[in-house]
Amino acid sequence: MEFNKTKIDDALRSIVNVKLVDPFGKRIAGLRYQVRQGTQIVARGVTNTEGKFSSFASIIGTILTVYVERFGTNEFKEIKKIIPWSEDFRIKLVSEKRKENLNAKEHQGNPGNYQRKTYKVCKDDTLGHIASQFETTAADLAALNGIAVTDIIHIDQILKVPNKPARSGAATSNATAPSTAPTSEPVSIQGPVSNDTGTATGASPSPAATSNSIAQPAPGALSASTSLPASVSGQETTLNVTGTPTTPSSSAPIPSEAATQAPTVAVPANEGASTESIPAKATVVTTPVPVAKEEDRGPNGTPKTVVTPVCDQSGCIKLGDKGQLIEELNLRLMGFGNTIHDPASLDEFTVATEKAVKQFQRDYMGVAESGKVCGAVLTAIDEFLIKYPISFHPFACQCGAHGASVADRCNGFGKARLGSASVSHLKNGANVAGVEKPGIHRALFWSLRAALFYLDAKESQLGFKFGYVASGYRCWKRAKQMGIFTTNHLGNACDVHFLRVSNNSEVTGDALESLKNKVFVSRMKARPKWDTENCISLEPKHITDAWVHMDVRMFKEKYLLPRYYAKTREAADGDPIATIARREGRLSLVNCGGSTPTLPVEAPISAPVATQKPTPAPKPPAKPPATNPQAQKPPPAAGKGSKKSPVTAGPAATTRKDPDSLHVSQLGLDFIRVWENGDLTTSHLAPYDVKDQCTVGVGHLVDGERSCAELASSGSVAYKKYAAGITVEEERALFAEDVERIRNRILPSLQVPLHQHEFDALMSLAFNTGGLKKFIKLLAKLNTKNYGGCCDEFADITSGGALTARRQSEMRLFRNNIYDANH
Repeated sequence: MEFNKTKIDDALRSIVNVKLVDPFGKRIAGLRYQVRQGTQIVARGVTNTEGKFSSFASIIGTILTVYVERFGTNEFKEIKKIIPWSEDFRIKLVSEKRKENLNAKEHQGNPGNYQRKTYKVCKDDTLGHIASQFETTAADLAALNGIAVTDIIHIDQILKVPNKPARSGAATSNATAPSTAPTSEPVSIQGPVSNDTGTATGASPSPAATSNSIAQPAPGALSASTSLPASVSGQETTLNVTGTPTTPSSSAPIPSEAATQAPTVAVPANEGASTESIPAKATVVTTPVPVAKEEDRGPNGTPKTVVTPVCDQSGCIKLGDKGQLIEELNLRLMGFGNTIHDPASLDEFTVATEKAVKQFQRDYMGVAESGKVCGAVLTAIDEFLIKYPISFHPFACQCGAHGASVADRCNGFGKARLGSASVSHLKNGANVAGVEKPGIHRALFWSLRAALFYLDAKESQLGFKFGYVASGYRCWKRAKQMGIFTTNHLGNACDVHFLRVSNNSEVTGDALESLKNKVFVSRMKARPKWDTENCISLEPKHITDAWVHMDVRMFKEKYLLPRYYAKTREAADGDPIATIARREGRLSLVNCGGSTPTLPVEAPISAPVATQKPTPAPKPPAKPPATNPQAQKPPPAAGKGSKKSPVTAGPAATTRKDPDSLHVSQLGLDFIRVWENGDLTTSHLAPYDVKDQCTVGVGHLVDGERSCAELASSGSVAYKKYAAGITVEEERALFAEDVERIRNRILPSLQVPLHQHEFDALMSLAFNTGGLKKFIKLLAKLNTKNYGGCCDEFADITSGGALTARRQSEMRLFRNNIYDANH
């Protein structure tokens, strides 16, 4: 094997690993390959027994072209262009073809009229159950019928089945396959098989195939899937070459035959996880989804039957159900009134779960309270996660940033130490017991998300907004640095600051107490002090009136198991709950959209008019909650105190375009100007300091390092250019130059098509931070067409929380095409 020996800057080095598999995940070994950068071959060799290329070094952002040999020839065929976007870049190429050793069959003469067997789907059937009757697998049966393993089958649906005797069932056939006898030599053949999503690309080779000759392969391309390294995403990401990328957090993996009938528990991979028992998954009956059939005609008069899935609530989750999906529901809905019902474990659907579901349906979804979980509830929970993003970085321990040695510092979430004596931190000469938990408790993380929702959607009249998390995890070393002995922050607590919408000042004292009572106590059913078991608790006012301290210290040990803790945002958020439902085989649940009627939301609270008594207005219809904590508030009126920045929906998005053809729109320019200058009317024509950096105009840095006073005293030539001020025209020209400079800087990093509003959001981020290259995770997700994942990464670029409002505004622009720079 040869590889690129060119010297590469370590900061830009990417170690590339490629694997080649067939649609069923089987490795393709012994296949020659080449990887080229332009015309230069940077790697070549033969895939090993695991179907892997030998690792080779490249440069982050470089376009590489992968070639493989055409079977039976000396030619190479281009199959995929890849771009490494991380230091450890892994990609899996999934072929639409299979390479197998099969025994050639001796021709047995004309089999006569041949008819393939068929099977009519009955109640309680699954693909796995049917496949077992005909001695095949669910994957092969799906490929034979041109469907995916995860597709829903319906009662009375006709499926093709192999020509093998059924042990039971409703198969019908008037012909049997001819008998065959193997010849002496195995040969390697190619044949069209199902692609990586299970969709058939051609007929499977039949056991009845005649002739000793080898079937010629049908032409077909390769599809690819990209696996991001653990250092980038923490989990493997798969994306199709010709379609929208899917990840384990947004699309269910294709289950095996066994998984179709008896799903197994999937446990989130958290560092430091213990070996505590995993809740047994309840048996799920994956019956075909009920459908309603209606005879109709198409536009040209052709008769057709419209088949519509019907929600009969047979698959809904309800009181008494158990399993991992129930455990996720209890963790994610903890902030909607508490889901713990002692002595039941969190994997049980109890009366507390039912009550929380009702509260979520009423408050967040705006629908009638059934207390049952249907597909609509799952969708709403996944939407809730996206609309109220929370950065995870502030939750990490800061012992290293405060001088802890390499040996003493933790990785952000403790070292599993058991008490203060482990760091020679004694209280009156004695050890203080307290176990460093393996992360932040997920119920705490999700409850904070509920608080953001209630503050935004239900208590907006308070005029407060989420500010930042000041303290999350504090290991024993950090406690020693601070001279304290509290154990709450060993994974069970966080301190949250809130700001006033009007002037961004801290909410403290009686105002903070009002927020705690209305949001945390009244809405979320948290306790204002440590007086009740198994409840979210708040620190009393006499201890602090400057922030909200929330913790789970009153939870019993059974609700503090290691698997309930997380060290990354991905682990804290968890997979989409609809994906978990698919994983458990609850297809009818996922399909069910719910049939509950909508209800009116609470009447908005408005200030009374002094001249007359306001007349009650009819309650408006239910609306989905806003994307960020300020989204439902109307823009301030022009005039005193106004930012003079209208909230504007961008032009309707059509198709994404090549980034090279995009420039920042006027709406985007106004969006950036308001975030830099405060509004559309203010012009900074004289130099001023922003975080000790001399600035002029719309965020233009004079030298990017020193303050105006330092530049003036040093006689800086650059400062003298602006010292006397600039004109409005010069300011506009300078802004235009800066925007174009940033655009040219980020274009090489943008390798996928974008909508105009997505491009504008990325430009706002780059204008604020100087570029995008340092945000490897964001670019990795963007350039693999994981647009939603890219948007989520904005939430982690907040400069310690100071830029949270701007990032949320940019996320709303990227995701929803709303230009709202009010702050």
